[in-house]
Amino acid sequence: MLKKTKKIYIMVLALIVIVILIIYYSKVSYPNSKNTNSVYNINNIVISGSITSNAKPLNITQNFNHLLDRNIYMFLYLNKVSNNEQVSYIRYLNGYYIDSYSINLSSSSSKIVYFNWDKTHQLDYPIGNYSIKVFINGVFKKQINYSVI
Repeated sequence: MLKKTKKIYIMVLALIVIVILIIYYSKVSYPNSKNTNSVYNINNIVISGSITSNAKPLNITQNFNHLLDRNIYMFLYLNKVSNNEQVSYIRYLNGYYIDSYSINLSSSSSKIVYFNWDKTHQLDYPIGNYSIKVFINGVFKKQINYSVI
């Protein structure tokens, strides 16, 4: 009787772990696809350490100092702009998911869109190799990499 109870306990625990993993990976995988026939395309992606007053990248680099650099910007140069298009990214550090974000563009949106990461709440950036996958309407378009040393 004790062996049967132990087997049931292990099976229930394994099932719970599987369900948790399925939920986790469904949330951190690629964004949901809205329109796979997007007219958008990304002409270029630039990573920089600062920005001008009129939102242009300064100090373009792919290497950042974990102690000195305060901001990291990713600029996307888009070739078309239309209403309700979604631009999103998933960012990884040494191959592990760290964050994601998406924005919906309007007809007044610029052909240049940027995302910013700052260390307001941290003393420094974690050291390592970062990769960012960029999506338009849930469709993977481009990837860019940078390092924090």
